[in-house]
Amino acid sequence: MHLEATPALNERIAAGLARQLLMIKARLGQQLDLEPWDRGWIRLYETYPVEVFDAGRVKMTATRMAELIGVIWPICQELRKSDAKIRVAERE
Repeated sequence: MHLEATPALNERIAAGLARQLLMIKARLGQQLDLEPWDRGWIRLYETYPVEVFDAGRVKMTATRMAELIGVIWPICQELRKSDAKIRVAERE
């Protein structure tokens, strides 16, 4: 997963993910890594050696992506809501 918003927003979401990384890894596996990437982006990723990218591998990859999205997307949504509340409070 790539965080590709502004660098500041990416950092805030990444900080929130980092605070929950132990829980995320407990649910999805220890092979996940969260790190800065290109252009101020952040990525949460895992890698696997792939010798053949056949229909079976495509299905496994799609299933894994669905698992990741199911756990991480709700966390990101909550972090965005929290971020919006913080920005509104700062303006008041």
